[in-house]
Amino acid sequence: MCAGTLSVFDLATRRLVRTITISGSAKAMQITLAFSRDGQRFYLVETMLDRIADVEWITGKVLRRIAVGKNGDGLGLSGEETRPCRSI
Repeated sequence: MCAGTLSVFDLATRRLVRTITISGSAKAMQITLAFSRDGQRFYLVETMLDRIADVEWITGKVLRRIAVGKNGDGLGLSGEETRPCRSI
């Protein structure tokens, strides 16, 4: 069971490269992930916490959390990438 983290693997070697702590809790049910167009940030839905984590890829730092509707787990970005949107 996950522990509120995101595991990053090297595809060629299939080895774990790093682990990024997002919520730190398996209760968050982190399921859906989307990268920004430039690859500098990613957005991860914390389904059971009703929010999206906005994370900087290089540092793994959670920049902000965005409150969203209850129990959705789809994710998309607006065309301008100014806001992530979660579907239910």
